[in-house]
Amino acid sequence: MTESDMAQIDHYIPFVIRFEAGVTDSTGRLTARQLFEKARKAGFANDPSDLGGATQTGVTLTAYNAYLRSIGRGATDAAGLKAIPYEHWLAILKRSYWDAWKADSIRSQSVAEALVDWTWCSGRKYGIGIPQRILGVAVDNIVGAKTLAAVNSTDPRQLFADIKRERLAFTDRICQTRPANKKFRKGWVNRIEALKYVG
Repeated sequence: MTESDMAQIDHYIPFVIRFEAGVTDSTGRLTARQLFEKARKAGFANDPSDLGGATQTGVTLTAYNAYLRSIGRGATDAAGLKAIPYEHWLAILKRSYWDAWKADSIRSQSVAEALVDWTWCSGRKYGIGIPQRILGVAVDNIVGAKTLAAVNSTDPRQLFADIKRERLAFTDRICQTRPANKKFRKGWVNRIEALKYVG
């Protein structure tokens, strides 16, 4: 199987931008960078009800500062997050979420996006841990050879459906345990339902 047969992050980027900033490419001609530049104007949020705090197109201030430290830079504030360059945003998406699932080695684009998106939205404890339970492998919130093999050896259509079902159930649980989350539920559900299996 060649690299082109595996999941590719470029296909996932427009989905993230659509749901984090409400920005889409109606022309079909924008590069990922151009789409992000449009998103950056609309994608900053700092809702006090959101446990993630300030975010820019889905990247939290905490995540951005962790990335900046990893490249030897000092911490920034909300204004710095608002102006995050595309290269930094993409590096965070790839290093911390896409690569956490070793998604370049997942055969199904749809499965890769469903797994990565859950991790992007909920962190590794849930976005990796719950899928590991679904797959019947050890739950350690780390994607190793056994987890990756289980992903690629499971019927992708069924796995995709199982991931969506469990993520919807997870959403209901966190709304029950923290009622303040209910204001976000409709958007979360819309996002999950927008993930479509395409083979």
